[in-house]
Amino acid sequence: MRTHDDLAESLRALRAWSGLSYRAVHREVSKSRQARGIPELPSYNTVYRSFQGGRARVDRDVVVDIARALAGDEAAAQWLHACQVVAGEANESAIAAVAAALPEDLAPFVGRADELSRILAEVRAVDGGTPVVAISGMAGVGKTTLAVRASHLLIADGHGQDAVLAVNLRGFDDRRPPVDPTAALDGFLRQLGVPGSQISTKDVAGRAALLCERLSGKRALILLDNAASVEQIRPLIPDVSGTAVVVTSRRPLVGPQDGIPINLEVFDEDEALEALQRMSVRSGEDVGGAQRLVESVGRLPLGIAVLGSSMRRRADLTVADHADLVEQRRSLLRIESEVEGAISLSVDGLSLAAQDTLRRLALHPGTDWGIEAAAALIDESVETTRRRVSELTDASLASVSRRGRVELHDLVRVHALAAGHEIDVPRVSRAAMWRLLDHYRFEAYLAMSVYAPQEKSYWPSLDAPSGMSVVEPTLDEAVEWLEREIANVVAVASYAADHALGECVDHFSLILFRFLMSTGRLDEASLIHHLAVQCTTGAALGKALSRLGWAHVTAGHLELGRRTAEDALVQSRESGDRVGEASALVLLIGLDWRAARYVEVEGQLRDIVEIYRDLGDDHRRGTSLQNRGSVLTRLGRLDEAAGCYEDAVAAAAEASNGERQRGRALESFGEVRLLQGRFDEARELQREGLEISRRLRDLPFVCDALNVGARIETRAATLESVDIDIEHSEAIALADEIAEPFFRADTRTIAGDMLRSVGRFGDAEKRYREALEIASGDLVLEAARAQEGMAWCLHSTGHPDEARVLAKKTQAAYEQMSVALSITTLPRLLAELGN
Repeated sequence: MRTHDDLAESLRALRAWSGLSYRAVHREVSKSRQARGIPELPSYNTVYRSFQGGRARVDRDVVVDIARALAGDEAAAQWLHACQVVAGEANESAIAAVAAALPEDLAPFVGRADELSRILAEVRAVDGGTPVVAISGMAGVGKTTLAVRASHLLIADGHGQDAVLAVNLRGFDDRRPPVDPTAALDGFLRQLGVPGSQISTKDVAGRAALLCERLSGKRALILLDNAASVEQIRPLIPDVSGTAVVVTSRRPLVGPQDGIPINLEVFDEDEALEALQRMSVRSGEDVGGAQRLVESVGRLPLGIAVLGSSMRRRADLTVADHADLVEQRRSLLRIESEVEGAISLSVDGLSLAAQDTLRRLALHPGTDWGIEAAAALIDESVETTRRRVSELTDASLASVSRRGRVELHDLVRVHALAAGHEIDVPRVSRAAMWRLLDHYRFEAYLAMSVYAPQEKSYWPSLDAPSGMSVVEPTLDEAVEWLEREIANVVAVASYAADHALGECVDHFSLILFRFLMSTGRLDEASLIHHLAVQCTTGAALGKALSRLGWAHVTAGHLELGRRTAEDALVQSRESGDRVGEASALVLLIGLDWRAARYVEVEGQLRDIVEIYRDLGDDHRRGTSLQNRGSVLTRLGRLDEAAGCYEDAVAAAAEASNGERQRGRALESFGEVRLLQGRFDEARELQREGLEISRRLRDLPFVCDALNVGARIETRAATLESVDIDIEHSEAIALADEIAEPFFRADTRTIAGDMLRSVGRFGDAEKRYREALEIASGDLVLEAARAQEGMAWCLHSTGHPDEARVLAKKTQAAYEQMSVALSITTLPRLLAELGN
């Protein structure tokens, strides 16, 4: 279900299956709400209209209650997520492929001298603010070609020295929705080095403000290709001096008062003839025939490029012959578009194998893709595929970037798809797309096996598709593939969902989970996990709901995350799936942890440890032991915490790929030894854990280990003032890169403790205030720790009354969380203050 009409149609089918009349459905919905204590009862008209198509929006709660009335409580979760997808809360508009470089400036470039001169002159004339060049015109008129040429000239003129950003906004894509500006901003900010977790919780306004902040004082250039509307591009145009923006669209998007509008017309006759001559290298032999040719394609640059390539390949025909063939083709096929006739003629001049290749490539749902994906579509070797694609590029029907990415012009794609519908039986197209799905699924499996090997035991075992050459990537290569191809992976997963290939969708959701979450790609995570929820049943549905719940929670939607986790728990228990049950419980525990309900969490974790012991899962048992050790530390039960960490280290030794887990357990164990006053043991454990985390590039736990090391030296009073700014700068930088608020607050509090220990109270207070600002909200323990440090600063600088008030407030916060005061410095502070 992807539209409101799909939703209404499915709801009607469900009602027909149930045998209930519309009146009976209304009665059941009302009874259900009354039984659940919901006072608002929908009218009969509201219920009836939920079954009707042609609506701009639906009442989600009513739809879910109808599904509950027709199919029982277990149907509610799936219909809730279907409503969210249809409402646009999770769809392909959230996926954007952003590049940090311009497309190549393709030669030959003909004409447009006046437009280029005007663009350069008017951009140079802008004094302050952001010059916006908006190129509009019909499809095939050369908007992107002009925009790319102008952008390269602007870079030569000084723009783009610090940053270049480019994105295809899919404003007029016939198969995928326009890119949501929130997704484009996500891509821009990532290219500018902003960590994903720092982006994911911001709305469009927040991301736009961050873009302005990052580009302030820089010379940048932004290319927004194929824009749909003013509303789409407005947030993507930073209001900062020094940045230039170039936009293309089939519609005029700015007026003279807002920017530099360039309404692009077709070539004049001289430009058209020059273009044909340069592309065909022979049109000058018959000027009259050449005039007929360029007129046959309406002097559109794309049509002329295709004709020029066709003339090079058919040197046996005269210029007049080519003109006759184009006119004949348009007449026979009753083609109204001028360019369509040229494309059709050029395709006919290809080998049959290249024609087949073009039709298969047009099936790809992405914007551009690698040669390996093209090989999967046409079911040939990579080398054969290169030759076929080369024939298409020679005919100006495809392009290949220097990075080896294949792309089709929108009009060529539309033509090829139409030809495929006429020529190919559906099973041929389906087989091509299934090969593409298998290609991306296995490539994702291969990359994630390196990126998150500890997760692999929970994935299905996948074999390489027939003919694929398998080379295990390095970690760098795996990350590069995942970042480059994630938009295509989500696009093919959407295709799989549309074609009821639920197992494939579930595999993508399961395999990519760790990458999407650890890199803060919450838009992609939300979409792909929503699709998995829609497409699965039974135990698989329970696990998919848990993954979706994690995406909600990480994005800050805690209540929605909790409801989704509760649905996951019910579904997993009904399916008898203990793995799914444990996953849902871990998510619910995480929510209680955020709320600092440590007594409850400790008991829940004890149960989780036993579940994973029964399942024989040493990796997750070890992780749960570590989490329980952390909670026991907060509760002041240090001997028990030490026992948990010793068991966690042992579990890591028994687990496959347990080295990462061992490093994490060692550094946490070091913190317990620190609190027990065993500094030498603490240092040894922390250093070993840090070395493992550095080697595995486990950034969150490198940060954690650095924090533990700083605590050790602060407590042991070995710091000197000169060391501190250097000592903890790496941890703060890492925390900001990870962008998880816990790490950002924790590192700053520890930096404050270090500064305070050497008497730099003003600098310490600044760090504590930063920590408090970050922790405001649900990080109550981190906020209390920062307050504790600030109370010490007040006491040390001669403000005992203020220190006493803040210390009492902090004491109340710790007691509410059941945090043992013995692991804090608060008792000593209160004693010194006379309390």
